[in-house]
Amino acid sequence: DPLAYTPAELPRVRAAFEAQTREVSVSRLNQGVACPHRFFLAYVARVPQDDATLEGPVYDNRARGKALHTAFELALREPTRSAASVAEAAAADAGAQGLEALLLRHELLRVVDLLRDREKGTQGPLRPWSAGFEYAFGGETAVELGPPDARFRLGGFIDRIDRGTWPGLEGELAVIADYKRSVTAADMAAGAAKDGRDLQLPLYARAIEARLGTRVVGLEWLAGLARMRRGLHDAAAEDILAHRRENKALWSEPSEAFRARLDVAEATAADVIRRARAADHRLAPAARGTCADCPWRAVCRPDIRALEASLAQAEAAGGDA
Repeated sequence: DPLAYTPAELPRVRAAFEAQTREVSVSRLNQGVACPHRFFLAYVARVPQDDATLEGPVYDNRARGKALHTAFELALREPTRSAASVAEAAAADAGAQGLEALLLRHELLRVVDLLRDREKGTQGPLRPWSAGFEYAFGGETAVELGPPDARFRLGGFIDRIDRGTWPGLEGELAVIADYKRSVTAADMAAGAAKDGRDLQLPLYARAIEARLGTRVVGLEWLAGLARMRRGLHDAAAEDILAHRRENKALWSEPSEAFRARLDVAEATAADVIRRARAADHRLAPAARGTCADCPWRAVCRPDIRALEASLAQAEAAGGDA
């Protein structure tokens, strides 16, 4: 039983959890939502992930994703800069070389032109905020969230913040946007947030409201390689956000439900913190499929045949397994 700590061990284990939950990112909280044991393996036990899958090495899309984010930031921050120059700078920033750099520049050139054309059609009273591209907070600028018994400091990176005002709606309004590479990825992220399985944008909304004093009225997921976005909006601002639709419907809900969504995200995050600080890392996947893509699933579900073979080899060698 992974929870069967002795009284002497428990303070040390709880201290380890405490150290990993003083300041957290949304990705850590999402791991805790998916499964408490996954949080433990990743951030307390620090079990390393394999560098390559059993099927062999695969292309790491993180560099390509970084290039996409850089290209979008430059394209919007410097509207007169040529798409070719933006693509070249973004590919270089991602460290791409040779043929990979050539192909990446080709792809980025297309998506930068696409992005700028999309912005013309969806522009409205809420405009990209110049300081809101790759908006980072953490350390001294981390935002304190959670109830007194599970207080934590949230840090993170927000891809984009659009801000503005509108007659009839009090104060400054904001939409938080997250870039995804594909239509499928944007759809999946939006669906997970709508169902309460992904805390990222709801928690970012809570943090931005605390830091900037704005009222967040929309959460959006933008596909980078195609003209599509998913949005979850406060119905009070539906009239000024409807023009942001791109090929797929934008969801809206009453203000009370939208605000409650942010409350639930904060409460869910606090529950992850509370369980972690109690040294609770039971094997409890939140949904079917959670284990399928878990990098640490081999720890929980060992290959019995491999273990038996290892034992037989050890016994044959006269050693211990």
